[in-house]
Amino acid sequence: MAIPVRVLHDLGRLATPEGNIILGAAVLDDILALVGLSVIVGMAESGIVSWFEVGRTAGLAILFLTLAILLGIRYAHLFSGLVNKMNTRGALVIAAMIFALLLSYSADAVGLAPLVGALAAGLVLAKTEHHAHIEERIKPVADVFVPVFFVLVGVAVDLSHLNPFNSQNWPVLLLAGALTFAAVTGKLVSGLPAMGAQLNRWGIAIGMIPRGEVVMIFAVMGLSNQIITEGQYGALLIVVVVTTLITPVLLKLAFRSPPSERQGHRSG
Repeated sequence: MAIPVRVLHDLGRLATPEGNIILGAAVLDDILALVGLSVIVGMAESGIVSWFEVGRTAGLAILFLTLAILLGIRYAHLFSGLVNKMNTRGALVIAAMIFALLLSYSADAVGLAPLVGALAAGLVLAKTEHHAHIEERIKPVADVFVPVFFVLVGVAVDLSHLNPFNSQNWPVLLLAGALTFAAVTGKLVSGLPAMGAQLNRWGIAIGMIPRGEVVMIFAVMGLSNQIITEGQYGALLIVVVVTTLITPVLLKLAFRSPPSERQGHRSG
């Protein structure tokens, strides 16, 4: 969601109803995706495919997220009080990182993907009085680790599986095309039922097209757990690249006029 957020911010649309719907849908999409990831990883590790295991893991993930968020928000003031008492340099970043790692470890301890705990930590920290400072001061940490993550993602790609002149690669390329088509058309259709006469439905739909970061994390975990093949991994990265590149262009076309100007034309 980093690219749509940046584009909406530059267009002055981030704080509009369209921006709120896009961000809310992204959060819900990530939560559901993480629940699904926990189910898939659990089945891969146990080697058992049953509806009981699927239901148990999904229920456990939902319960963990619910309890972590509710308890975290309820006792968020303790985190703020602890940080306020610490006078050391970098205390806020250290405390936030420790909190995220603890929840990630807790999720892993109960058999869930650590990402579930990390997401819960982020949602809780967003409700603290220090959320703006955390976001600002965590950027240098992200500047270090995000490039490392993308390097690891790229290194894992075997470009020989994406050579269109090799007929053995055609199934992978067809899979990439089908997934890209489904990703784009599915999001476009999902934005049309948005309620409200003043809403830019096409803008909402386009803003929900990319899910680059989450898909890449899933692809890496799927490859490391031998859930997907190297060819399928490459197909997923093609989907990420294509949807990421087309979204800024389409968003700018959908929001060609500023909010005040659009509302002025409609009211007239």
